[in-house]
Amino acid sequence: MSRAGLEGLYGVAAHQGGGSGDTQKKLDVVANDIMKAVLATCPEVSLLASEEDVAAVTVGSGEGQYVVVFDPLDGSRNIDAAIPTGTIFGVYRRPAGADALSAALQPGSRLVAAGYALYSSATMMVISTGNGTHGFTLDPLTGDFMLTHPDIRIPNRGQIYSLNDARYHDWPRGLQKYIDTIRQGKGQNPKQYSARYICSLVGDFHRTLLYGGEPQ
Repeated sequence: MSRAGLEGLYGVAAHQGGGSGDTQKKLDVVANDIMKAVLATCPEVSLLASEEDVAAVTVGSGEGQYVVVFDPLDGSRNIDAAIPTGTIFGVYRRPAGADALSAALQPGSRLVAAGYALYSSATMMVISTGNGTHGFTLDPLTGDFMLTHPDIRIPNRGQIYSLNDARYHDWPRGLQKYIDTIRQGKGQNPKQYSARYICSLVGDFHRTLLYGGEPQ
C-alpha cells in the first residue's frame, strides 16, 4: 500500500469484473489476488468468497473445513488520496454437504472468527473469535503483529457520529430526528456530537470502536 503510487498502482483497473458492481481500482485486483493466493495455501480452507469475484472459489482439495469471506480492500475509492483503507474478513465452518453458494452465504451468527486489517499511520489487525475483541499492531522492523489493544470495548458514550450527511434526506425520519438531537446536544449526553466520515468502513468503524459514538 505504501508504495502504490510509486509502483503505478493508483487508478482504475483495465478490466472490470468485480462481484459488487463497484468500479474496480488497480489495488482492488492486486489485493484480491494476494488474498486468494495466500489463503489457498491453507489446507483447512476449502472455499473463498471475495467481494471482487462474481462467485465463490473452491481451493485446494475442496475438503477443508473453513470458508473465508472477505473484502480485500475496503475504501478503495480513497486509495488515490492516501486515505486509510482496510481488509474485512469472516470465517465460517463449511456445513457438511453444503454447496458453494450456501456455504458462503451463512448468517453472521455462525461466524467462528471475524475482523479487519487497517492500513493507516500503523497497520493493525483487529479480530474476534467470539471471546472478546483484540487489536494487534504490525512491527515493521520484525514483521510481527504485537498485541497492543487487548479486550477492546467500545465506550458507552462517544461524541462522534459517522454517517454520510449528504444522504440525510434519504434517511428514515427516526434516524433524522436522532441525529438532529445529538448534534444539538439534546440527547441523553448533553455534549454536541460532531461528524467524522471518510467513507472507508474500516477507518470509520475503527475510530468509533476506540472512541465511541455512532457508526455508519
